[in-house]
Amino acid sequence: MCDETTDISTTKELVLLTRLVDSNGQAKSTFAKVIPLQDGTADTIAAAQKTWLQEKNISIKKVMGFGSDGAAVMTGRKNGVAVLLQKENPLMTAIHCICHRLALAVGQAGERVPYIKNHFKPNLGTSVFGPHDEACKSPYRNLPAVLMTLNNENKNSATATGLLIWLRKYSTLATLYLLCDLLPHLSSLSRCFQQEIINLQ
Repeated sequence: MCDETTDISTTKELVLLTRLVDSNGQAKSTFAKVIPLQDGTADTIAAAQKTWLQEKNISIKKVMGFGSDGAAVMTGRKNGVAVLLQKENPLMTAIHCICHRLALAVGQAGERVPYIKNHFKPNLGTSVFGPHDEACKSPYRNLPAVLMTLNNENKNSATATGLLIWLRKYSTLATLYLLCDLLPHLSSLSRCFQQEIINLQ
C-alpha cells in the first residue's frame, strides 16, 4: 500500500505500508518505509517500490496486491504505477482504497449542492467535504461561545463580521445541524472499512 506526501521541506515522498500474511494465516498491516522521490511520476514511484522490494530480497512475483488512493498516477489505465507493476506480475490485484472512495463519493455529493460548495465549505474552512465530521461538531457544540466571540470581534475585524452574519443565517444553521446528523454515520462507516480484518464479500 502506498501514498504520496510532501514533507516540511517540500520534498516529495512515498509512504509504503505492507500487508502480510503470517505463518498462522493472519493478515497484518505494518509501516515499511518513507522514500524520498525526485518527482511524482508513475515511473519514479514504481521504481522506488521495486528498489525497496529488492533491498528486502522480496520477489515482485510474491506481491499479490497494490493499494492506493486511486490518484491517476497510481491507477492510470495506460501508465499508472499499478499497470507498470502488473507488467512484471500480472497476478497482482490493484485496489482503490475503499475509504478514499467513500470520501470521494461524499465530497462529490457535497459539490453537487451549490450552497455547500460555494458558501458552507469555504466559510467552515474545509477543503475536503467527507472526513470533516469534527469540523462540523466544533461549531455545533460551541455555537453560543462562537457567536459571542465573533460579536465581540466584529467591531475590529471585517472577517469576524462576515462570519457572524453567515453563522446567524437559517441556511447555515440548518446545514450545520443536518451535517452533524449525517457525518457521524459516514465516519463510522469509514472506520469500519479501516478495520484490520474486513471482508467486503
